[in-house]
Amino acid sequence: MLKIGIDVGGTFTDGLMVDESTGHIVTCKVPSTRDDPSIGVTRALEALMAQRDWAEVGFLAHATTVATNAVIEARGPKTALLTTRGFRDAIEIGRLSRPAALLYDYRSPMPPPLIPRRLRFEVTERLDASGEVLTAIDEDELRALAYQFKGAGVEAIAVCFLHSYANSAHERRAGEILTEILDDVAISLSSDVLPEAGEFERASTTAANAFLQPLMSRYLVALGERTAQARAHSGMQWHVMQSNGGMARIDHTRRYPVHTLISGPAAGVAGGAHLGRLLGLDRIITADMGGTSLDVALISDGVVEVTTAGEIAFRPVKVPMLDLETVGAGGGSIAWIDASGGLRIGPDSAGSTPGPACYGHGGQDATVSDADIVLGYLPPDGLLGDEIQLRRDLAEAACGRIGAQLGMDAVQAADAIVAIVNHTMSDAIATVSIRRGHEPQDFALCAFGGAGGMHAVAMAESLGIPWVVIPPTAGCFSALGLTVADLTHTYVQTLAGSGPVTDGSVRGALDVLSARAEDDLRSGGVAATDCEIREEVDARYVGQLETLTVPYTDSLEKTAHNFEAEYMRKYGYMRTGHAVELVNARVHAIGRMHREAVRADWTVAGRAGDDTGHRQRRVFFHDLGWMDTVIVDRSTLSSSTVVTGPAIVEQSDATTVVPPGYVAVTDETTKSLIIGRHAWKRSGNV
Repeated sequence: MLKIGIDVGGTFTDGLMVDESTGHIVTCKVPSTRDDPSIGVTRALEALMAQRDWAEVGFLAHATTVATNAVIEARGPKTALLTTRGFRDAIEIGRLSRPAALLYDYRSPMPPPLIPRRLRFEVTERLDASGEVLTAIDEDELRALAYQFKGAGVEAIAVCFLHSYANSAHERRAGEILTEILDDVAISLSSDVLPEAGEFERASTTAANAFLQPLMSRYLVALGERTAQARAHSGMQWHVMQSNGGMARIDHTRRYPVHTLISGPAAGVAGGAHLGRLLGLDRIITADMGGTSLDVALISDGVVEVTTAGEIAFRPVKVPMLDLETVGAGGGSIAWIDASGGLRIGPDSAGSTPGPACYGHGGQDATVSDADIVLGYLPPDGLLGDEIQLRRDLAEAACGRIGAQLGMDAVQAADAIVAIVNHTMSDAIATVSIRRGHEPQDFALCAFGGAGGMHAVAMAESLGIPWVVIPPTAGCFSALGLTVADLTHTYVQTLAGSGPVTDGSVRGALDVLSARAEDDLRSGGVAATDCEIREEVDARYVGQLETLTVPYTDSLEKTAHNFEAEYMRKYGYMRTGHAVELVNARVHAIGRMHREAVRADWTVAGRAGDDTGHRQRRVFFHDLGWMDTVIVDRSTLSSSTVVTGPAIVEQSDATTVVPPGYVAVTDETTKSLIIGRHAWKRSGNV
């Protein structure tokens, strides 16, 4: 059976196909088509399936940036908000706070809500906190607004009434009336999208979901049409990666597109967790360095940390998403001089068009990739099996121009660019580890993306991380993650408001959520034996605003102990004597889609034409200067081969730098390249 994953990035669209019967992997990279990402996806599929039969395909998965780009750019369909009278501006007032990144930047305004004030409308209705009706919904008023929306060309509507988490009747009735009059308009109800207390976060999340629904629907329709004929031969439907690191079917994605805001980065983390299990490593930090950014996540005891306090473009989105740290540091990140004369890197990126100067497509700015080729890390002839020809002379000219402003030559400028971007990325790793109570030296660094392997050892060395893991097909590893991720959904219901929270009320709420979860998994084609239900609660000390999610153990007292243990682990102290309250019931549902584990004996493709063994070229290393460096085709490495630095390990989709003082070995089963101060052995390393 063939499994296919397609990951759409800001620069390239990565495709990967794994044959489960042989472990053989085929990859491809095609330029992303920003105006219509489905074009790039289709091209990647065509490249992968050029010599295979669609009837062999058993699984088809996809990670998309449609939602991410739309929210960041705030460009999308005309979307309206319906809310309780008196709460029109709650979504803009928020909590009268500023994001940490803007806290001291008083000149930068807060980003406006996705729905402007002129498209926010009030409806006469009111519930109290327990869900009791104080004022019945005015249906005539609602109908008048619906006809107003129809005349104004509104494409999507978010409905967020006060306390609808406790009683959804008013929102459901509003949805019925709107659907009667506006049958072609996307409607998101907050009681469906996020049935939690907290009207600001609920309104912001529901607004984002409504805003994204028409965009995602159009994209999925285009994707379906472009691949319909091919998929007809296999009968397979697309699955889409969600922000929580799990898969969802197309119908779920169309209804809840807000769950795909970090779809691409989540795929890489899912792959990292899977690779860690195969290697016997349960503590891994993943670092995905592509053309535009670096995404970092921490996996402890085999579990990726998940947050419900995420935000995109400073807009809160309270849905489960992997706790990632993202910085604008990728291969295409542009070097520039700030007002004080200092060298800065990113967040602006050259993308794939025009791309770095070395691409020869008209790019003039020096980028990280230009610095990498000047220093000798990148092959001077080309990338992707020589599909992309590189111009070292153009890279040197670009680095020379920015170096002239700093009194440096091209090589010194390139070395400075690499040093700064390495520091920026190391700081991101410190954020997910040191600043959250973890010791980096207890972890291995799993680096991937087209540029990850060139900078991984430098990042690890600065933080004392002992091992660097470079996966097979490192440049397309997020696409590999898509082929091993399971169907995953999270369900939540606020407990407060309907009386005192008791063991019985918590059990009742969890039973309702669990039944819904099982129904959804079964309707998604998951067998009963492959369904896993995890019951959790969101808890906090009385008087606090933020919560922690902990397992529920059928006892309020035991669950309170679980909460205090997690509070101590995360914050380093407990509030002894303070009462603990349970706020939300939460169910995490997993549908195992890969019970027959993906084979670990993957194969790795080398660079086109590199069948002559090892070569050499001059490579510049920080503080050491130019050194004769062996160039190794990764596909020629066996598990018994030890590569001693300095060395450059090349493959079709990525390049790895092994600095002086380090050695690299290939793991026998996963074909991962593992770099450290001494040769890797499977036990006793981390």
